[in-house]
Amino acid sequence: TGVFSFHGSKTLTTGEGGVLVTDKDDVRQRVLFLRDHGRKPGDTAFFNTEVAYKYKMSSMQAALGLAQLERIDELIERKRRIFVWYQQQLGGIEGITLNREPLGTKNTYWMVTVILDHKFGIKKERLIELMSARNIDCRPFFHPLSSLPAYGHLSQAKEARKRNQVGYQISPYGINLPSSLSITREEIVYVCEVLKDVVSKRGK
Repeated sequence: TGVFSFHGSKTLTTGEGGVLVTDKDDVRQRVLFLRDHGRKPGDTAFFNTEVAYKYKMSSMQAALGLAQLERIDELIERKRRIFVWYQQQLGGIEGITLNREPLGTKNTYWMVTVILDHKFGIKKERLIELMSARNIDCRPFFHPLSSLPAYGHLSQAKEARKRNQVGYQISPYGINLPSSLSITREEIVYVCEVLKDVVSKRGK
């Protein structure tokens, strides 16, 4: 069982929403029930038997998603090409870490992420400000879920804070670089030149 986001920024998008995939029939039946106001699949009498949600995707969203699914290999290849352009500019620079592709996997590089070594003394908020001053829109690296107020009170979150030390170490120093499917190589070169300039000045 897994979940895929179709948010507007994703490689495959329906504008918003997502999809759940599962090979468990009980999970599938429960989801079909919850997504439509607590109505059993096939019910035409609008007889709700449980308080639930309205999570059905519109026909227009589904059509958009299916059209993109037909060219998903092309979209992924474009994302991988974008990463290669970034890697050519930033790869091998000490203190700058890009997305990894573990052996036996294929990274689709939804966004190109860069993590700066803490020795530079530039946290993500400051880095985003400096990039924005040069007309480059970057996004912050995600926070560990266990650090968010919504989950902070849970015992699992308290355990996760002890267990997920790497996440807490890199989150303050990571940003997502511009990664639109329409970005050009020339634009990426500019982004990287600015990033290298900012890093060389230690965020001053």
